[in-house]
Amino acid sequence: MRNKFIFRISLIVIAMSLLSGCNQILYKPDLNQGNYLAEGAAKSVTEGMTQEQVLYLLGSPITTDVFDKSRWIYIFRQQPSREALRQEKLIVTFDSEGLVSSLKYEPVTEL
Repeated sequence: MRNKFIFRISLIVIAMSLLSGCNQILYKPDLNQGNYLAEGAAKSVTEGMTQEQVLYLLGSPITTDVFDKSRWIYIFRQQPSREALRQEKLIVTFDSEGLVSSLKYEPVTEL
């Protein structure tokens, strides 16, 4: 009886040891966060567009500047399975009339 118990515990320990090495084999999903910036949509935003037009093309911004409500920030972060983290950013600034006054696009960078 005691030998069976020790044998079962040994099998469990061996199985756990073998399965812990499978961590690199198991599926790890891609991690996407923020606003996906489609290449065509980000390039289609031009100076002089209204806030409504920008919302239609890009959706709601991920954040607005705390100190300047006329500045919208779109960030997209992606970490494909077991690869480096990549980030893309678009900052849209509006003038006092609510029209796009400047765009700052930071293409994909690895972090």
